[in-house]
Amino acid sequence: MHPPSIEEALQGSSILHDKSFVGGEWVGSNSTFPVCDPATDKVIANVANLTIKDFTTAIEHAHTAFKAFKTTQETARAKMLHAWAALIRQHAKDLGVILTMENGKTLAEAEAEVEYGASFITWFAEEVVRSYGDVIPSRHLQHEYRYSSAYRSLWHYYPVEFSHRYDHAEACTCNCSRVYSSCQAAQ
Repeated sequence: MHPPSIEEALQGSSILHDKSFVGGEWVGSNSTFPVCDPATDKVIANVANLTIKDFTTAIEHAHTAFKAFKTTQETARAKMLHAWAALIRQHAKDLGVILTMENGKTLAEAEAEVEYGASFITWFAEEVVRSYGDVIPSRHLQHEYRYSSAYRSLWHYYPVEFSHRYDHAEACTCNCSRVYSSCQAAQ
């Protein structure tokens, strides 16, 4: 039986937010956009629709935070990544429900995707302690990347997409910071 609301389907609603986490706090918006369950076409959540200014502020916060984070030792990064993967696994059932209700995947497929995403984070947590500072020479022009970047994805963020884009930068001491934002799905 299909649950009447996302809150009733979750074991705990602490992972469900309608705001964006920017600069260490939850930030709302003057406008929202609906996230609909494709099985029922019912609105399951309304999510903050951030402006360009909000997004720019998030990038600035990420860039500022990165200045301190880039000196974090590899073992500390590994602990952070392991803790993140553990949190994802701890909430895997609820994350699977959210994926299922917002994009129509089967629950088994959604839970498998959540675990698959967590496995990438675990893999990078193991790899970060192997960063010996070696650089494989390239015959192409060398660049040292020092930037902040931003990505927009659908509200649910596909766990595998997110973990691919984020954890390698964090784990491998890449000189960049990332900001992720949800956007309304193309109609």
